[in-house]
Amino acid sequence: MLDFLNDELEVDEMEISPAYAYEKAPDQEHFLGVEQTRKLFREAFAGGRRKKWRLNHSPLFLDFLEGKAEFECTAWGIPSYSLFGWQRPCYLMSDGYAKTYRELVEGTDWSKYGRGRDPRCENCMAACGYEPTAVLATARSLRQSVRALFN
Repeated sequence: MLDFLNDELEVDEMEISPAYAYEKAPDQEHFLGVEQTRKLFREAFAGGRRKKWRLNHSPLFLDFLEGKAEFECTAWGIPSYSLFGWQRPCYLMSDGYAKTYRELVEGTDWSKYGRGRDPRCENCMAACGYEPTAVLATARSLRQSVRALFN
């Protein structure tokens, strides 16, 4: 599919993110775990396809998908807003809403979320939480910043 979007339709930029069995997702049994997801991305990116496809992601997030980097979730980096307010802690989980972004960031106990802390997070590798972490790691590293410029 990515070959078709990239080569035939010439889509400018594409985003990808693995699905996982968050509590509201139907058909829970067919979602992949973290190791299965990493294997899938390593195979999908093999043979230079990762560089061929016009993916709109930081190189570190793509490394994360392949299991070459490990990150914590930064769910507040790409929050979800609706008529109800800012969704806690992310759009895949609904632990309430905050009226303001400040309330979301300061009033959410972020230490309760993530792998090893909340069972709902165990197989999550979604871009909404991990791309912001990868971007922050890129910005903190001259080497990764230069790498991102030329990818």
